[in-house]
Amino acid sequence: MRKKELDLYGSYRRRSRRQRRYSWCLAVLAALAAGLCVFGAVEGQNWALRREIAEVQGWMEATEEERLTAEIQWAYNEALLEREAAMAHLSASRATYPKVGSGLIARIAAVGGERVTMTLEGYDSATGVLRFRAESGKVIDIPGYVLDLRRTGLFERVDYTGYRYGRGVYSLDLSCVLSGGAS
Repeated sequence: MRKKELDLYGSYRRRSRRQRRYSWCLAVLAALAAGLCVFGAVEGQNWALRREIAEVQGWMEATEEERLTAEIQWAYNEALLEREAAMAHLSASRATYPKVGSGLIARIAAVGGERVTMTLEGYDSATGVLRFRAESGKVIDIPGYVLDLRRTGLFERVDYTGYRYGRGVYSLDLSCVLSGGAS
């Protein structure tokens, strides 16, 4: 009989190397599996988010025309409200303008006395502008007449462009804005 030698230490080392290789492979496989799971989870979330974004973009594109129509209507309504407010303001302003009658004309004519005569040429009731021509034989009467018109309180503004001389008379075209309540 032959003697068998048992090399327990060598057997242990060989087995230990195999186990280490096996453990290392298992660790690599486990890390790879964990990475694939994480990658799959992230890709799944990305897919869900892309789908949600696509739905929101589709909704936005579908409602874009409605939004533009609403903005146009809003701007139109704002313009109408501004016009309505302007009309109300104009109506209120217009209501304060006095009625141009013989009493008002007589008061304006009295300012010039006998030295300056006036002739009514027009009245714009929408703006309260009264236009008339004043005439005098003396040029020195014109500045005083304009100052006297301003002092009456009948007008918010007295405008004139200067005077002309013709046929022995100095004439002055006046455009005056009547004060509210001046009648």
